[in-house]
Amino acid sequence: MPASDKPLYADGWYQDPLVSQLRQEIQNIYRLLTPFRGVSFRLTTGTITGVVQGVFKDPGLAGQVDPETLAGIGPALLTPMGIRNESEERRTCVVIATADVTGTANKQMGLRIAKNGVSIPSSECRGYSTPTTSIKLHSAYILTLEPGDEVSYQLANFTNSDNIEMERGRIVLFAVR
Repeated sequence: MPASDKPLYADGWYQDPLVSQLRQEIQNIYRLLTPFRGVSFRLTTGTITGVVQGVFKDPGLAGQVDPETLAGIGPALLTPMGIRNESEERRTCVVIATADVTGTANKQMGLRIAKNGVSIPSSECRGYSTPTTSIKLHSAYILTLEPGDEVSYQLANFTNSDNIEMERGRIVLFAVR
């Protein structure tokens, strides 16, 4: 059957197995070349209240996204510091989360990356404070995000239920596939 006699898809491609395979390969290459990245950050100190010893909690502190870095990503709807997949594609990403937190000496704090508000235990990192320094918490993880999925992080105080002072924090996300 000549190509002109074959039925067309809505977007004008012919319904031919070889053409369909070629079309899928082109779409895959396009998806891999389409930028997918974003950053949300906070540079001012904020207090995280309602802390329960050993329980991870969203900081609840507003961050800001850097519009120069956004591609397929936007501000989260569930958490004020998170970022959200605004593309129509499922993407596998590297997520890097950092927070500088303070407390009294000999305090143990932790950070976990969260997807859609649920912390991921295997992304946990912990640190200890000294009398003169803040705790530098840093975690990296690989996640697969569906359209609309959000990424953020949660903090915990493992020593007691005192408030957590977050001096600064950021979350960076970029696609690896």
